[in-house]
Amino acid sequence: MDVLQRVLDVLKACSCRQDPAKDGCYRCLYAYKYGNRLPAISRERAMEQLSAVLDRRDKLVRVESLKHVPVTGLLESELEALFIEALRRSRARGRRVSLKKGLVRGKPGYYLKIDDEAYLIEPQVELGASQGVAEPSRADFVFRPLRESRGIKPIVVFADGFAYHRKRVGLDLAQPMALVQSGRFRVWSLTWHDVQARLSAAPAAPHYVDLAGSLETNLGKNLGQVCRMFGVEDLGPLRGDDGFSWLLAFLAEPDADRWSRFAHVCGLSLINGAAGDHAMSREAFLARLPRENMADAKGIFEDVLEIALLGIHPPDPEDARKQVQMFVAAGKEAVRLQKPEDLRLLICLEDGSEQQEADGFQAAWNGGLRAYNLFHFVPRTLAVAARGWKRASTADC
Repeated sequence: MDVLQRVLDVLKACSCRQDPAKDGCYRCLYAYKYGNRLPAISRERAMEQLSAVLDRRDKLVRVESLKHVPVTGLLESELEALFIEALRRSRARGRRVSLKKGLVRGKPGYYLKIDDEAYLIEPQVELGASQGVAEPSRADFVFRPLRESRGIKPIVVFADGFAYHRKRVGLDLAQPMALVQSGRFRVWSLTWHDVQARLSAAPAAPHYVDLAGSLETNLGKNLGQVCRMFGVEDLGPLRGDDGFSWLLAFLAEPDADRWSRFAHVCGLSLINGAAGDHAMSREAFLARLPRENMADAKGIFEDVLEIALLGIHPPDPEDARKQVQMFVAAGKEAVRLQKPEDLRLLICLEDGSEQQEADGFQAAWNGGLRAYNLFHFVPRTLAVAARGWKRASTADC
C-alpha cells in the first residue's frame, strides 16, 4: 500500500496536470518502450484506480491464495469500468466527447456530452413493474437526456460478459425486449468484444454473426440507393459496424424515427429474392422456424404470410452460422410505402446444451444482441432463444 500511495503522490504532483491537453507524460507515467501504446495510457485513469484501492485499504482481508477469491463479479465490474473508459476515449474517434463524474439521482454517476447532446449516466439501476417493465432487470447504465422535454427516451445499456451470460441467453434477450415493449426505454446490449474493440489500437476482426442486413440480396446490393430513398443515406455506412459504434451514433443524434427507417431498410435487405422465381416460399419459411413453441413463432407472421415477401438469414439451412437466425416478412409494397410497422422480424438464437458448447456460439450470441440493438427500432421485432422462449406482445413499442 505504501508503494501505491507513493505512485499516486507522484501522479498528483506532476506538472503535466497543469496542461489540459495532456493525460500523462514521461516524468510521471509514460515509458519509451510503450510509445506505440500511449493512446491507451491515462494518468487520470491511473489516479482513479489507485485512489479506489487506497480508499479501501482498511477493508482489505488477507487470503491464502487467489483461488479463494471469486472472480465472476469482478469481471462484470471490470467490463463496466472498461465501458466508461471506452466512452471517454471516443473523443479520439471523431466525436466531441466530454465525460465527467457527478452525482446522478443521489449516487455517483457521470455527465456525458457527445457532440451537441448531453446525458446523465446512472449506473446500476433496477427496472421492473414500477416502470411498466414485465421482465425485471438491473441495467448496468441508464443514459437520460439532459433535456427531457424533447421526448427522447432513456437509453438502457447492458454490458454483458459471455462467461456469465452463456447459460441465461433467453433472459438476455427477454429483458431488453421487455424494456422496449414498456414504451419507456431504448436499449443497447454490449459485450466484452464490443468494448475491447474501442480500446484497441489495432482494427478488430468481426466478433459476431452479422444479421444487420445483407449485401447479397437484390435489395442489399443496392443498399446505398435504398437508404437515400428512405432519407438515411448518412446511416447506411454504419450497417457493418459493431454495437458500440451504433450507440455513439445514436447518442450524438438521437432521432428514433431515422433509426427506425434505417432498421427498416436493413431488415428489407434480408429478404431472399423478390416476387419472382427466387422468392422464398411460405413452406420453406415455415420449415425453418424454431421447433420449440412453433405455434408462437408462426403467430408472429400469421397475418402476413400469404401476402408477404419472406427472408431468412443466413439463407442456407446448412450454414454454420445458423446458431442464430433472422426471420423476416414484409408486404410486397414495403419499399414504396416505407412503413416500419409493416415489417415482421424474429431473431432466434439456438441455445440448447449442444449449441452452447459448439464453436461459434459466442459469435452467434454477440450477433443476436447486436441485431436487437438495431431492430428494436422496428415495432414488430422479437428476439428469443429457442430453449428459453419468452412469450411477448408484438404491440408497437
